Amino acid sequence: MGYKYIRDIHIEYPFYQAMAGLLKGNKLREVINSKETYAVECPSCKKRKARMCWSKRRDTFMLLCPVDTCSLGVLVLHDLIKRYGGIGMFQEWRKASWTTTYEEKWFPIQNKVPYKDRRPPHRKSFKEKQELKSASLQIKMNSRD
Repeated sequence: MGYKYIRDIHIEYPFYQAMAGLLKGNKLREVINSKETYAVECPSCKKRKARMCWSKRRDTFMLLCPVDTCSLGVLVLHDLIKRYGGIGMFQEWRKASWTTTYEEKWFPIQNKVPYKDRRPPHRKSFKEKQELKSASLQIKMNSRD
């Protein structure tokens, strides 16, 4: 069964706001890439210098931590939810942003009963074989006379 990831800003926006709230975010007046920006606490270094904003390509939201000693750096919303969102939020994220590519085209096991026209010929018993041999020998004997 395969899954396809849906990148839609309208699906991601409620999760963006929820993650901003989870990371103790305050809405800022400054706008980055024409969307609202939050000043949040970095989940890695615990400093309040991190920012949640829209990406430059305008296809997803991201968390930026400018602290040099922080190992986080830049994290997109998908990875942020996966690492720090919790099990409940990640399950909701999967339901909202992943769709199945599985199609309902399965074929059950066919009935294994052979049809009469495909059935192998009846195997003769020993007695039937002996009668056939004696009958063919009788015909040969009568044709020589």
